[in-house]
Amino acid sequence: MDNAFSSAARGAPVPSEARIDSRGLHGVVSSIGGPGPANSAFSRLLRPDQAHHIPLEFTGSGSEYFRLWIVNLLLTLVTLGIYYPWAKVRRLRYFYGNTLVAGHALDFHGEPRKMLRGSALAGLLFIVYSQALEVSLLAGLIGAVLVGALWPLLLRAALQFRTAHTSWRGLRFGFAGSTAEAYQALAVPLALSLVPLALMAYADAVRSGPEAASAASVGPLVLGGVFAVFLVTLPYFHWRLKKYQHNHYRLGQLQSELRVGPGPVYGVYLRTLGLALLPALLAGLVVGLLFGGLPGTGRGAPVLFLLLMFLGVLFVVGGLYFYIVVLPYFTVRMQNLVWTKTGNRYLRLRSELQVGRYLALQFKNYLLILLTLGLYWPWAAVANQRMRLQAVTLVSRVDLDELVMAIRPKAGDAAAEMGDELMGLDVGL
Repeated sequence: MDNAFSSAARGAPVPSEARIDSRGLHGVVSSIGGPGPANSAFSRLLRPDQAHHIPLEFTGSGSEYFRLWIVNLLLTLVTLGIYYPWAKVRRLRYFYGNTLVAGHALDFHGEPRKMLRGSALAGLLFIVYSQALEVSLLAGLIGAVLVGALWPLLLRAALQFRTAHTSWRGLRFGFAGSTAEAYQALAVPLALSLVPLALMAYADAVRSGPEAASAASVGPLVLGGVFAVFLVTLPYFHWRLKKYQHNHYRLGQLQSELRVGPGPVYGVYLRTLGLALLPALLAGLVVGLLFGGLPGTGRGAPVLFLLLMFLGVLFVVGGLYFYIVVLPYFTVRMQNLVWTKTGNRYLRLRSELQVGRYLALQFKNYLLILLTLGLYWPWAAVANQRMRLQAVTLVSRVDLDELVMAIRPKAGDAAAEMGDELMGLDVGL
């Protein structure tokens, strides 16, 4: 299968806009060879415009996944959530097992019992934070600080667990990021993300204190500050998180690198925000045209009733618009940006997920989910996975058979073992 892909790729001309330039991407340890082709362990290192382009495949079906999904759902409900790690392992094995890279499926080897420990710890932290928030915003802020202080450590363990239990052609993936690098990457964004909660806690203290009369003037300032900090810090946090993740993925001795700065991530967020605000602007215009000036004509009550009905319909339509248009648009843009910029000098990825096709799929999925009262969900999940995966192409400058023979997993991978034994945390990647 690999040879078939390679032969097809060798003879096919690659358009200039589709070429992947791997020069300057390192992430390769010395056991594979030096930075130049002469020192490489591979017999031939192709130029970027001659690289093999191998599309990913997904072979799952909605009817197969429905049987697995309904059993998982029922057992999770009956056991009050205790079965969730077992359900997640079965789901991951199904989706991984139906994901083919050059004709070979991925595999997931995680153990549900270890994942149960991680789920229990995550649930405990959520309960502690929720209870603190019930006491007061100040207590919630303290709880958020404690959770934020632990979060980089937990994230690293989760990334190690997921990657160390994922394999392709007998080769285990891995995650090489250290705890220090996790805190270095995420400490500042996490601290900035606490600013909105700190502002709200301050407003709450002013409202309940001796200067309660000034709370009205503090409120708008706090809300503006919360919105501004949220808009500024969330894209930065997202970029730092992806940078930490995609700079440290491993396959054998090959390590990935993410070559993108925060600017393009801010661009995606700003375009998504504009798309999200568009209906609100149009709705404001409609309200002004239809209802502006009418209350003074003596028909204020009917107009108010119509206005409330209009706002109710707008709320429902706005929710659907967010899930069918805004969120899918963000998903497409971020997938194409992050995965196309991930790789090293031997292997790279390219994602060309199309906005129009993905939005049409979301419209179809949500319509059928509503019409079937949720039973179409497994078919929707499979359709989403197929479209997102099959939009990704693996770009290889070496023959994959030769690559598999050249890279060997390290014996006694201490980092992966620590992530495995620490708590069995798992997050979506």
